[in-house]
Amino acid sequence: MSIAEQLAEMGFEKNQIDSAINAGKAANMEQAIDWITTHENEIASGTTISSEPVLNLSSSTTAAATTTEDQAEANSLKCDECGKLLKDADAATAHAMRTNHSSFSECTETIKPLTAEEKEEMKKKIQERIVARRKEQQVADEKKAIEMEKKRIVEGKTLLEIKQK
Repeated sequence: MSIAEQLAEMGFEKNQIDSAINAGKAANMEQAIDWITTHENEIASGTTISSEPVLNLSSSTTAAATTTEDQAEANSLKCDECGKLLKDADAATAHAMRTNHSSFSECTETIKPLTAEEKEEMKKKIQERIVARRKEQQVADEKKAIEMEKKRIVEGKTLLEIKQK
């Protein structure tokens, strides 16, 4: 979903969205929202909006913007801490939860789609992991059942001793 679609979904008007993206040169959602809120009066009164961006972009985003005349649309996110490319915000959130990384930048690099062979290889690896985890769980369940049975036997013996006394 593009920034414009997300802003429209949030309830912003089309002219606000267009102004934020074009005049504000917003590279991400946060910058677009900030630009809209700081220039709300200009948009409402219909005055000419300056083309200078209000927010400072990160160095990686600025470098990407200066390499092309028209600012390229971000195709992915990049973890600033480990350099991993992520396809969208959901993948970045999952990466952040797994690794405790918190710094991400928008990136114009595209993530190449997997080939059929790579997909099959990943599918096999995932299936192998599932089988291994099921075996581990089965072993753990068997150990737990044995421990519970031992405990039941011990409790039965102590209960029998108490009844005999």
